[in-house]
Amino acid sequence: MVTAKIRSLDDLRQQREQIIALARQHHALQIAVFGSLLHGALGLNSDIDFLVDFEPNYSLRDHIRLTLGLQELLGRRVEVVDRLALRPELRESIIREAQPL
Repeated sequence: MVTAKIRSLDDLRQQREQIIALARQHHALQIAVFGSLLHGALGLNSDIDFLVDFEPNYSLRDHIRLTLGLQELLGRRVEVVDRLALRPELRESIIREAQPL
């Protein structure tokens, strides 16, 4: 079970350098946050949503390892969403909302 270390956007920003280093290690070019964390509505069981631009040569293994690494670092469940895989009906609103780290 993952215990919640991150409770706010400020908490997340304190981990910025580690998050970016982990993202680069797994072929991510850009990483942004969106969802309940930005709205101050992060509940005990909420996950943290990340929007990621991966390098063209990334693999599913990179995606999974980035997700697991972020969960370990942040002490909370995360969802890593590839910008290219966004559902069309959600794409515009997620991209507009997302804040780069």
